[in-house]
Amino acid sequence: STWQAPGTGNRPSARKICYVGALKPSKGFHHLAKIWPEFRAAHPDVGLVVCGSSSLYDPGAQCGIGGLSETAYEEEILGNLGGSLESAAKLGVRFMGSLPKAALRDEIRDSLFAVVNPNLKGSTETFCCSAVEALCLGVPVVAGKAGALEETVGHNVGGLLFADERQFLAFMGKLVSDEPLRRALAERG
Repeated sequence: STWQAPGTGNRPSARKICYVGALKPSKGFHHLAKIWPEFRAAHPDVGLVVCGSSSLYDPGAQCGIGGLSETAYEEEILGNLGGSLESAAKLGVRFMGSLPKAALRDEIRDSLFAVVNPNLKGSTETFCCSAVEALCLGVPVVAGKAGALEETVGHNVGGLLFADERQFLAFMGKLVSDEPLRRALAERG
């Protein structure tokens, strides 16, 4: 299967993190966008690839000027990343949109870890296909400790599940710098 782990965990070819999910408030990308500038300042060699768009669930969705999401949500996202697609790019953020499955697989597989729904309240996951896709590829997951992610991923099993923004930032930093932990989570996941 093309979604099968390589056996000993992922072997990222680049220093990047992959966010996977629709760019809708219910999928929580705004939480990652909020902490990204601080994370990037501490880890300037790590980039962020954003796989998903608001059209994931609604192909006819009206998007803002950057084509990412509905106008108000796009403004919130970009506001946290300097205000424009150009400023986001300077912070190492690449918005890929909705990708064909093979391209999505490659982006996830080549990442240090995947971030999926970072919401802690309101809209949380009932299963989370994005988390399972990463785990199938031997890629650890960072997500909010809420909803089904506690069972689908499991804290210290297939990834790290945070309970607040500071922990989110700390767990991302830990996974960037701790290769043995990434490998262990990938194998257990």
